[in-house]
Amino acid sequence: MGRAGDAGGMTEMLDYKYFAGVVLFTLLLIYTYYNGQRINLKKIRGTAASLERALKPVEKRYTWLGGVVGFSADFKVQGFEEVQAVLTLMPRQSLLYMPFVLLRGAEDRLQLLFFLKEKPFEELHTIPVGKRRPHIHNMERLKRAVERHGGLDVEILYERDPSVASGIAGALSYRLSNVKQISLTPERGVFYVELFVKSLTPEELEEFLGRVCDLLSTYKFK
Repeated sequence: MGRAGDAGGMTEMLDYKYFAGVVLFTLLLIYTYYNGQRINLKKIRGTAASLERALKPVEKRYTWLGGVVGFSADFKVQGFEEVQAVLTLMPRQSLLYMPFVLLRGAEDRLQLLFFLKEKPFEELHTIPVGKRRPHIHNMERLKRAVERHGGLDVEILYERDPSVASGIAGALSYRLSNVKQISLTPERGVFYVELFVKSLTPEELEEFLGRVCDLLSTYKFK
């Protein structure tokens, strides 16, 4: 009888620990969901406000991406045919999915496409060394140089004249650690910037966007 009672008590204890573990894990999931949602919503609002203050659009249209994962936006901006932005955030609200995202090295990213009124004269790419080089369609016809800007080695890809890409890297050198890629493509007349924005405050992002707009208004890409 004693052994049977001990076995029953042990089973009840294990059942209790299992139940308590399930409850704690459920509470952790709920906390992660609401805390992650709060962080992402704050980042979304701050990024949208920075874009609007820097670009001063006369028209704007936002589309949500998967709840609080980010947004895509289309802006009518003076001096450009159009400006498009895509903000993609880590799914902080999903405790189960976040480990896979971190293993892939994903980060909060902002992609910007400035559609220029005048098409540039050649294709250019500026990529900080150490960042994974994106697929570039016309890679075989581009020349390569490595320069030092803002304390970082920067890969310059160009067709004929590296001075414009070098000037772009120099003008934005103070924030190159946050840059994944800067490109100029004649086919679509697009100036493209991709940024890692996790560590950027809304004020820092607004300042960077303002510098990009100033750069595009003064540089002659033809």
